[in-house]
Amino acid sequence: MVLIDPATRRPTPIPDDWRQHYAPLCVRHQPLIVPRQSPPQPPRPDHAYTTTVAWSDVDDNDHTNFTSYVRFAVDALHHASKTGLLDGCLTKADISAGASEVKVAYLGESGDGDVLHVHVWCQRDVDRTVVCSMDRDTEPVCQVTLSFHPSH
Repeated sequence: MVLIDPATRRPTPIPDDWRQHYAPLCVRHQPLIVPRQSPPQPPRPDHAYTTTVAWSDVDDNDHTNFTSYVRFAVDALHHASKTGLLDGCLTKADISAGASEVKVAYLGESGDGDVLHVHVWCQRDVDRTVVCSMDRDTEPVCQVTLSFHPSH
């Protein structure tokens, strides 16, 4: 969740009293903060996918809509799957079984016309989980972690 200051149209921290009040209502009482994931070190490379933020991807505050980041991640995931990068980590059958969990960490901003580089890698020691990290130039913007149900 992102709280926007109406005067500056910039993200502002969510007040602690609000977090404490609503924390019991969160799914599985998980914290409202998703930690940033570090990319893998060689020899396992990540996969880069490039996309451009379209006008239809931005909200009334001229920020990329949160649903667009998830779509960018899924598009990059499918592209990585086609290239074989996910072999041994995630199969097409796993992807077809559907997502079991989606975590989003907002790290910066992007808007209409920005070019985003989406890096995809398998999360170490976590089955059927990939991280999709989006950068504008060299600045991190968003990370989406996708976990999938096992295929049958």
